[in-house]
Amino acid sequence: TEIPFLNNCLDIPFSGSDEDLNRILTRMIKDGIPVISFSEGKNNLEDIFMQVTKGVVQ
Repeated sequence: TEIPFLNNCLDIPFSGSDEDLNRILTRMIKDGIPVISFSEGKNNLEDIFMQVTKGVVQ
């Protein structure tokens, strides 16, 4: 699965429990990955377009 990286934001599709999210964040920090924000996001139409087309307009 390709994970989109747009505007200095890593958007990772996820379905799981709050405990799973906690484990992911803890692991990222332990592995030295700098985390500025970790939150649930809502996609708007522009976000979905960019993910689907990778920003390429024909």
